[in-house]
Amino acid sequence: MLDFSLAVVHHLVVFSLLAIVVALAAGLVRAVYAAKGWYFYSNNGFFWAKIAIFVVIGLLSVPPTLKFIQWRKMQHVPQDAQVDAVRVYLWAELALFALLPPCAAGMARGYWQLV
Repeated sequence: MLDFSLAVVHHLVVFSLLAIVVALAAGLVRAVYAAKGWYFYSNNGFFWAKIAIFVVIGLLSVPPTLKFIQWRKMQHVPQDAQVDAVRVYLWAELALFALLPPCAAGMARGYWQLV
């Protein structure tokens, strides 16, 4: 059962990383070519906070992904302590994901203009 759980979590991490890359690319295209334009977004603190959160989530996903790959190659069922060490990263990512919608709402409404 633990193998299945690890496989599911691994796929969620990998696909969420791909989704972040796609969302980031789409968001940057919209920021540059949308009606409000680059000037509106580049001077918005929520925009930069959102970009920073995306970067941190991406960096936090690296250690679990490497562990999942390592465990799969070794065909090794990790011990509880190893799983707990990875779980910390996943919870941190989840907590940061929760900050994205408020940042997006503040950004869209034009709050926290830097200039």
